[in-house]
Amino acid sequence: MLLITGCPEPQKNPAIIMNIYSLRITADKTNSSQLLYCFCRFKSMQTNCYSKMVSIRLIIFDIDGTLYCSRKYEVELGKTIIELISKILGISFEEAKKRLEVEKKYSLTVSSSITKLGIDRRYFYSLLAERIEPSLFISPETTLAEKIKSLRNRGLKVAAHTNSGTQLARKVLYAIGLCPEDFDILVTSDEAEPKPNPDGYILITQKLRIPPNEAVYIGDRPIVELRTAKTLGMTTILISSRGSRWADYTVPTIHEALELINKLTSNHSSQ
Repeated sequence: MLLITGCPEPQKNPAIIMNIYSLRITADKTNSSQLLYCFCRFKSMQTNCYSKMVSIRLIIFDIDGTLYCSRKYEVELGKTIIELISKILGISFEEAKKRLEVEKKYSLTVSSSITKLGIDRRYFYSLLAERIEPSLFISPETTLAEKIKSLRNRGLKVAAHTNSGTQLARKVLYAIGLCPEDFDILVTSDEAEPKPNPDGYILITQKLRIPPNEAVYIGDRPIVELRTAKTLGMTTILISSRGSRWADYTVPTIHEALELINKLTSNHSSQ
């Protein structure tokens, strides 16, 4: 099933097209998520946004909850995170859980909340990677590597983007049956501020020299991931059973998302 949502009128379309190389970024301090918004130069848009052909050259994949689905890992990861916060701050498990829940209401993500709790994010994720083994909970996606490889063989760039640290991200990719080398670039919270901050998105597009309006972002969290992507001008695909105003397309699995990518990029050939 494919659910299409989005912009009936171009003036209401938040997926604005911008020139990444002339971006000016400013912090919106009134926004509880601390999302950075962009001042950018608008280009003309047609009345029917779905009739406009867009050249897609870059596919950006979120990792957790997008490339795989494992409730068991999600539960184990959540428990281990709280245990680690408890140990670092010298507080009880219940107090650590309470503080994290309160902070996440404002910061939206664990990665941002960790910093707000006074814990060095890189140090935290290095310890977390030592304490958990994703392969015990995540089943390999046997065809995923081949499907991603086929995108690259057609000349498309592919990126992985996660709020996790590099060590843990690598372990998760290996558990899925992938490796960092399957992507042109892997960006974690070690290299950029965590989502919904746009730093990681911009870093990917700058490193690969592809403007945001020629990129597709695939993720499972509308506010944390897709809102920023859409604001930057990317086409967005949500992995979910429910649509969102921040999603151009909604599909239930990563495999259906890849089928959709093949349709959207059917005219793309390797140069």
